Parts: sequence; C-alpha cells; structure tokens
Amino acid sequence: MTKIEALTGVTFDLYRGECVGFVGGNGAGKSTLLRTIAGICAPTEGDVLVRDQPWLLGVQASLLPRLTGHQNIVIGLLSLGLTDEEVARFAPDVANFSNLGAALDRPFKTFSSGMRARLKFSIATVKRPSILLLDEALAVGDLNFKRRSIRRLNTLRDNATTIKMVSHNTQEIRRICDRTIWLDGGKLVRDGSTNDVIDAYEAAQNAVSALEQTQDDASAG
Repeated sequence: MTKIEALTGVTFDLYRGECVGFVGGNGAGKSTLLRTIAGICAPTEGDVLVRDQPWLLGVQASLLPRLTGHQNIVIGLLSLGLTDEEVARFAPDVANFSNLGAALDRPFKTFSSGMRARLKFSIATVKRPSILLLDEALAVGDLNFKRRSIRRLNTLRDNATTIKMVSHNTQEIRRICDRTIWLDGGKLVRDGSTNDVIDAYEAAQNAVSALEQTQDDASAG
C-alpha cells in the first residue's frame, strides 16, 4: 500500500483575533489542514493545540436533503452545540441573514449550490465561535451575499474570533486576511503578511503557466 503524506512538518501559531488565509494549488494540503485542526482527521505525527472547539464551515458541510431549510437551521444549530433555548433565539437570525425567504419552506435538496452555501454560512456564523474554519465557504453565492458575509467575518474578527480561511480566490484572501500561509505539496512554503505571500505565490503560478505555454508552443511547432 502506498503511503501518501498530505502534510509534512507544517508548524505555525495562530492568535486570538487573527484572520489567516491559506493558499496553494490542488493537493497542497489546505483542506486536510483545516480538517485536522477541526479534529476530523487525526494527525499521524505532532499535535494540534486549540483553546476551544473549532467550527469548520465548508461547501461540503452536510445538512439533510429531504428536510426543509427551516428544519435544517434547527439541526445545524443543534449540531454546533446550541441549547434548545439558543436555537429558538438564533433561528430567526439565521433565516433573516440567509435572505432565502419562502425557499426555506422547501426541501434542502431543491436548493441551488449558492443557496446551500448561504444557509450553511448563516448557520455557522450566527453565534460568535472562538475559532472559525472556512473552506471555500465564500466561493459560491451572489455578489451581494459575499459582501454581507465579508462584513460579518470582519465583525467576528473584531470581536476576537480567530478565522482560518482556505480559498483559491486570492483577491478574496487579500480583502479579508492580514496574514497568509502558502502550502505546496503538503509543506509550508511561506508565512507572512498577506500581500507579500500572495505576490510571491502568484508570481510562482505565473512562472509555471509561462513555462507550460512555452512547452505547448514547442510541441505544436
């Protein structure tokens, strides 16, 4: 059996109130890292030390397809550990923020991908988590909802929530994150200010694209 190491020697510290972006190509280990921090994947070496239970919000986060949007709000809030009283208090806020209106009366399986993402984001951020993990959570949804989501993330950060965000959209990372970590092949390449790291990452990506284009031109010729 072939052993594949998704992450190797990745070490860093994150601090209260930070919003940290993670960039890298497909297979870099970004999503595996978030799942490990969340406790979904167990590391084979090393330790993950957190001060509170992280909340992982990803596009693939599961809600129940046959239940309505309203019913899934209740299930989602309960799964985050809220009490019945808290669910009753926060459920209307989730519905309002999602701005899905009458669609919440329909089964979740009838929702578009953008509608699903809006509902999941609204559930995960209705109550301030200590540690919020976002895996391409803003990759879908209309422009207006993205703007509202960014405002909510900024509010969470200002209230000392630690946010870790994976996205292939580097402009999104630039807008939201002060610090960024670049992963490649499961290893940490660079850790620093967002603009510096993304500038270096995009330069490397452009160099690879230019080399591939030269090779394609040579093959065509």
